Amino acid sequence: MSAQDGSYKIYLPGNNSTVSLANLPLYYTAVPVSHTVSFMGMNQTVSGKDFALQPIPNMNDVKVTATALTPARPGFKLKYRLTFQNLGTTVLSDSLRFTYNASSLNFDSATIMPLLNNAGKLTWSYLNLQPNEIRNLDLNFSVPATAVLGSNLQSIASIKPIAIDMNPSDNTSIVNTTITGSYDPNDKQVDKTTLSLNQGANGEFLDYIIRFQNTGTDTAFTVVVTDRIMSQLSLSEFEMLSASHNYKLNITDGNMLEWRFENILLPDSNRNEPASHGFIRFRIKSKAGLVPGDSITNQAAIYFDYNAPVITNHAVTKVNNPMNVKERKTNIQAFKLYPNPAKNYVMVAAAFKKNTSATVSLVNLLGQTLSKVNLPVNNQIHYQMPLNELPKGVYLIRLETETGMQTQRLVIQ
Repeated sequence: MSAQDGSYKIYLPGNNSTVSLANLPLYYTAVPVSHTVSFMGMNQTVSGKDFALQPIPNMNDVKVTATALTPARPGFKLKYRLTFQNLGTTVLSDSLRFTYNASSLNFDSATIMPLLNNAGKLTWSYLNLQPNEIRNLDLNFSVPATAVLGSNLQSIASIKPIAIDMNPSDNTSIVNTTITGSYDPNDKQVDKTTLSLNQGANGEFLDYIIRFQNTGTDTAFTVVVTDRIMSQLSLSEFEMLSASHNYKLNITDGNMLEWRFENILLPDSNRNEPASHGFIRFRIKSKAGLVPGDSITNQAAIYFDYNAPVITNHAVTKVNNPMNVKERKTNIQAFKLYPNPAKNYVMVAAAFKKNTSATVSLVNLLGQTLSKVNLPVNNQIHYQMPLNELPKGVYLIRLETETGMQTQRLVIQ
């Protein structure tokens, strides 16, 4: 990650190394494509290995992200932030809209008052949004004291132009907020708690928000948030969407994201409740090849100055079981697959507590059964399943008896 001034440092081993830019911004090319650096010993440095990001002309692309900065609680304030940015290479001017449920929320104010406020639709114009420029707009609402706990508030932010936009899919941002009672102000949420079979197999972007609040008794000068990225997520497809304050982002220990909010001067909630909140919003793509039963679970740690960290809840995303079958293991010992990865065949081995009839199935990631065999009653099985020159990829082996079912992943190479 580079700093805000574009500088960066990388620690490299000895001998020759090739340095290139990963995750190039859209509509930009790097010149040069890479640098070669050589180190013949310890404590050597090389400087001046810079990259010029050259824009591709006439690329129009604006993006908006809507974030709920605070929970929605009956009788309290609800604050949203609209983050809009120019990802393209042209200067753009147009309009921004925020649509909300006027029967469930009362609009109070905004950092820039809307040009139009009509039946749950707020509209602004923006001028001369420069390439790579990011702007924020904060909105304040009141939640009625009569709001029903557990009900959902859906709001939609949208930005124009759309007709000439290279990627209209990010011109709209939907934020769903559940009305809650008592809450922990330091939390982590994910927009998708379940993935379909296809999403698990192919990978899917997950949108995370980490919220924090200074509920202490004095101003917090530095806030550090850490989040260890699980192995099911791809750090190479990580994207920051928005944040409440200026930050520095580092990757430590291989997969630990660390945001440092230095000199944040975050007031405590007793002195200034509205200003005591902060947040981080990012998205990251799950790796391909997840199967039913797989789960992506992680949490964040929030450090206020030198205090012990506040640990958030777990944000959990699971891959759905397309067969909607609950797996019970009352009579099935964990079965084995070998070799795995496999080519022409795979051995399925299992032992039972008593003589049992069993069925072994080979299923693809669309939930389609490719082969199925019923095995005779016995207290163990050693079945050689032919793979019939199936295409390379990830499959499921299911072992079923009258008392339950188990599933394991099989890789064919």
